[in-house]
Amino acid sequence: MEEEVRSTPMGRVWFVVLVTMCCVATVVLIWHWSGMRDIKMYQHAEDAKIEANIARLAAYRDVLSKKGKAEAVVFLQQSQKSSYGI
Repeated sequence: MEEEVRSTPMGRVWFVVLVTMCCVATVVLIWHWSGMRDIKMYQHAEDAKIEANIARLAAYRDVLSKKGKAEAVVFLQQSQKSSYGI
């Protein structure tokens, strides 16, 4: 008695492998894009804070050179509420 063995055509196997690879690559690309977008948004927020602080320091420098130390101290106290890093 011979037993009949059913075989799967290799074309179907390679098709399943290719579809699986495409699905994995798509998920990885979406994950990577999402992570990079989060990092970019965080860096933009940090850059905005740093630029605001630089503008504040430049204004302090201008007040210090034009009006003297006493006015510069007052300026620093008034602008302290929105400072970053100092």
